[in-house]
Amino acid sequence: MKKRNLIFVVVTLFLLSNLFVQCKKEEDDDNDYQTEVSEDKEDIANSFDGVFDCIVNLKDGDAITAITNFINMQNGEVINEDWIEAIVEELDTYIDYDYIEDNRRFNFLSHVGTYTWNAVTETWSKSNSPTNKIILEFPSERNNNENNVILTFNSYNDQYVTFEDEQFWLPTSLQIDLKIDNIEIINLNAKNISYNNSNFSIPIDVNIDLTVKPYNFTITANKETDTKFHFELQCANNGVNNFTLSTDISIVNSDYENLFDDDVAEYIKSITGEISYDKLSFPFKCDAEKLFALNDELTATQINTFIDVEVFYNDFKIGDLEYQNNNDAFEVFIIYKDGSSENTDVYYMDFIEDLEALLINYTGAWNLTKKENV
Repeated sequence: MKKRNLIFVVVTLFLLSNLFVQCKKEEDDDNDYQTEVSEDKEDIANSFDGVFDCIVNLKDGDAITAITNFINMQNGEVINEDWIEAIVEELDTYIDYDYIEDNRRFNFLSHVGTYTWNAVTETWSKSNSPTNKIILEFPSERNNNENNVILTFNSYNDQYVTFEDEQFWLPTSLQIDLKIDNIEIINLNAKNISYNNSNFSIPIDVNIDLTVKPYNFTITANKETDTKFHFELQCANNGVNNFTLSTDISIVNSDYENLFDDDVAEYIKSITGEISYDKLSFPFKCDAEKLFALNDELTATQINTFIDVEVFYNDFKIGDLEYQNNNDAFEVFIIYKDGSSENTDVYYMDFIEDLEALLINYTGAWNLTKKENV
């Protein structure tokens, strides 16, 4: 398997794993949980069913429904694109986009006030109140003449940083909320963001709280040493933590500028962490430095030597994931605790097909061919 193909597979698995961020059932306190393999299979399948139900809840929630109505997405196409472009472009009357681009800074205080959209004339008007916020008022749908959307930029702070000898002003804090009919459906609170002082500045601390009703996402990232970074993502619904992705990434050196100029994979030393949803969790570790130091054509044995993913349910190990050569193709198999194994596509293929049907208005057809189970 070529390195670039392996990178694609790893990224794909990571994105599929992040589908678990949507929700979770409340956990039972059960420290004596023991199962047969047949029960483990059912638990995994039920977890995928639960994930799908939660994606449905997110899609049908107030936030995504409002966005869908605003852009009018059909079969992967934004029907209201021209209307949205007009709204954004007309703001140039008061917000000089070229000035922001040329100076690489958004001057928050010079733009405070209330901006109101006129659906008849398709123009904006501005008042100078309030003097500490930026408020945009506009319709929630194209054929709605009422400005029932209120988008408020409550605060904004930035920091002067350097990237490859070019200077920018990047946010250190930002607080935004969006209401429709006086009901808040989206809230973004980015705080305590800081950057290292060097000729190639990178974020060294990030704290973001994002509410996309009915879900809340918390993102934290920080530089623990010059070569080690920690990232954590949590999702909660009604105060119950649903999903956690926690990972530590170590790089071979602190030459950040070359890190982004060259092949990023060659600069990663190791990746460790855990993805968990409900009672299902995947602790993982990857010796990336040794893996990518191998020849371009990688074997399943080499991949399994340097990538280790375990499968736990209710804090008990139920299996391992490993690559196998299946009909001249590398695929991921689960090795259960009794030594039996099967292709993981028995869990995810139907899930992906259902997901395509659910999201087809947003993405268009995926043109996937269902594989026969092995």
